[in-house]
Amino acid sequence: MGKGKKKKGVSMELKVPPKPDTWRKLPESCLKKLAEVGLCEIKDRMLKFIMDDWSCQQAKTTDRIGPFHISSYVPTFAFLCWRTKYPEFTELLKGSNQKEILGYIRNQLYHVICWAYASSDLVSAVKIIRKWEDRYIPLSPWYLSSNVDPSCLGKCKSAIPGHRCYEYTMARALAHIAKEGIPDECPEDCVFNCCENPPTSAKKTYIKHFLTFKKLEKALAHLHIQPIGASLIVFSDLVKPTEDIYYGPLSEKAVFVGYHGVDIVAIEIYRGELVALCKMSNGIEVANQGYVRVSLGVMYMPIFCDIPQAVDPTLRPLHLLSNFCCPYMDEAPSGDLKRKLNQDHGSETTKKPRHADEASSSKTPSDMDDDENKDVHRQEVKKTPKVLSRKAEKKLMAKEKKAEEKLLNKERRKQRKAEQKLLAKERKAKELLKKEQRSG
Repeated sequence: MGKGKKKKGVSMELKVPPKPDTWRKLPESCLKKLAEVGLCEIKDRMLKFIMDDWSCQQAKTTDRIGPFHISSYVPTFAFLCWRTKYPEFTELLKGSNQKEILGYIRNQLYHVICWAYASSDLVSAVKIIRKWEDRYIPLSPWYLSSNVDPSCLGKCKSAIPGHRCYEYTMARALAHIAKEGIPDECPEDCVFNCCENPPTSAKKTYIKHFLTFKKLEKALAHLHIQPIGASLIVFSDLVKPTEDIYYGPLSEKAVFVGYHGVDIVAIEIYRGELVALCKMSNGIEVANQGYVRVSLGVMYMPIFCDIPQAVDPTLRPLHLLSNFCCPYMDEAPSGDLKRKLNQDHGSETTKKPRHADEASSSKTPSDMDDDENKDVHRQEVKKTPKVLSRKAEKKLMAKEKKAEEKLLNKERRKQRKAEQKLLAKERKAKELLKKEQRSG
């Protein structure tokens, strides 16, 4: 098939529109409240003045609870936001918690590399799940920042002047790890400098491939297997030291900042609300000791943006978390972890034990030197029998199918109850009608 021709003068690129001229048609009380606290309610019929027909229709088709709100504390951005029903099946995931295998809270400082920290921690976690490691070993985000896309170095507008770090996606980082691998974090990484090349480590970790999920429900259905990476929309109150739930634009005086790569650790009921507990990479001074509880009952759509490419465009409403992904790795041979544990035990007399607050080591406990250790992970993957790989994949598919079946069964039960209630109401109405006819 041939490619369709673009119409002259018509751009096919999806963009967040600039501030509409009809913005002034909003009620004065609404505009006044936006100027004071940056958040106000808006009636459904007023949406046509600030959004196109498609966006209005998409916003109205969600399972909304309560009114729509406009979030616009600064004149350059505006978002439509509202509360929505929680995904029902997430109640089943409340017991899943991947916090321990994701390791300690790291700190990216003022560098724009959250995507590198979040994706590398996902790989560290899956190495434990697949029994390649028995404990969390940090991998090198510095390596990812320097090697995933060198053409972006020094070109990021949101980076501090003089820095070479840049914004990127976790999915592309995982694609690089699958192809080129990622080394362990070196002790020198504690003095991270994005303007220099990272210290090298001989041993590299590779993943087989990675998964992406477009919808929140599908991503969370996978959470009982492993942690999930996501992009979190950031407003100014995210970094405040607090145990409160993060509502994004649905908070007063919330200023849009950008997007942040995080790892979803668990689903919780917190203060009576369903939330996703997410690990960040900004040190323990932000949010709740470096973790944030993100509301799963808030959705949003951008209304306008007067700064080019600052807000990601979307055709459909989004939750605060989006762009989900996770790495996949074959399970280690059964004898590999036992051999590694024996090596760890034999090296305890010569090596100092690792603590969470100490700089991490680049070497795994082994009697081999760096040259012999160079491609150890690749060799171990090659030794994995193909039958074991198929079994692992079948097991993964079976777990996912089981989660989907639970969700379907729950929805069916809910539908039956609704039908039974409706039938009961109809019977009562008929009985009342008969009584009225008899008395008449």
